[in-house]
Amino acid sequence: MAERKFALAKLLAKAPDRIHYVEHFETNPRRVMEAACRLGLEGVVSKKRDSPYKAGRQASWVKSKCRLTDNFPIIAFVEKLGAKPRRVASFYLGRRERGKLLYGGKIESGYTWDEAQEIREALDPFIRKDSPLDEEIDKPKATWVEPVVEAEIDYRSKTDAGLVRHGSFKGLRDDLATVDIPRPPAPSLRVRKEAPEQPHGNRYAAPQNMLQLLPEAVAPTADVLEAYWRKVGPKALKYVARRPLKLVRHVGSRIFYHKQKLPPIPDDVHTLTIEKREGGAGLRVWVDSVDGLVALSRGLEAIELHPWNATIDDIETPDQVVLDLDPGTGIEMAFVVETALRVREVMEDIGLSLGRRRPAEKATTSWRR
Repeated sequence: MAERKFALAKLLAKAPDRIHYVEHFETNPRRVMEAACRLGLEGVVSKKRDSPYKAGRQASWVKSKCRLTDNFPIIAFVEKLGAKPRRVASFYLGRRERGKLLYGGKIESGYTWDEAQEIREALDPFIRKDSPLDEEIDKPKATWVEPVVEAEIDYRSKTDAGLVRHGSFKGLRDDLATVDIPRPPAPSLRVRKEAPEQPHGNRYAAPQNMLQLLPEAVAPTADVLEAYWRKVGPKALKYVARRPLKLVRHVGSRIFYHKQKLPPIPDDVHTLTIEKREGGAGLRVWVDSVDGLVALSRGLEAIELHPWNATIDDIETPDQVVLDLDPGTGIEMAFVVETALRVREVMEDIGLSLGRRRPAEKATTSWRR
């Protein structure tokens, strides 16, 4: 190819301006792609250096398409007809340009059924009667919403009109910030509606808050959980009080082990700042009352609590051991019970007690079945 390019460059040295010689690049292909995508190009076509030019489709030619990612406010959705629970079939994006909110395109791919339900739940508190756009569009099937929930969208490029092409849903933003869109003054005394405060139970979970999804888990309601904690809470506090807690949360349609940032902490739930092994500070929650247990379920949507084996007074010194014995495929409950009883015998033989602390060993062993 080098000889061919050299001959071509020499031939076109005095060519008219309407004929351009195209240089070739010998560099990191990632840098070339990044530059092309920054320029808003659809992609790059490349070819093996030593391969000949042949007509037709050839494996020596490679077409690499740009995929861009950005956040867009959701301005409307189309309901999935007959879906129970409710889900979106698609949704419409907005884009901000020179102080105006304009139509940005339609998204109908990239999300699962559960995510379609999650999007619907996140948008529900913000439904409005009219379009939030500054320039109206004809979308008769649209349910309009305040442009306060933003979606991360992966797309190939934008049209001349500014609409995303081949857009795909990547996730919802981790916050619900009210967006103040400048609007022309209305000719009447109508006051522009502000985005309503999101009620409890209509939240969504950001992907970065999910340590592990539990798709088969069953979540009790907040009322059922409160009744449970009011009944067993006094005894449960013996094992969970004043201990940092790992939470399993039920938010929207998803159940997951929570990580990173938490929503606002209820008054009856306390926090502890710790130093992480990987560096930086981390926040952990703990409770010391039945009201705190209830607040975890109602305020933080926690359906399971996993306590540390150390208390907040000395998080580096565990004072109990928990052996979690569960039945499963090929493991009958009778075998689990027999194992638990045998464990109790062994631990008593080595001087450990069950359910209470012995000052000499400072150790407590709890077992469940």
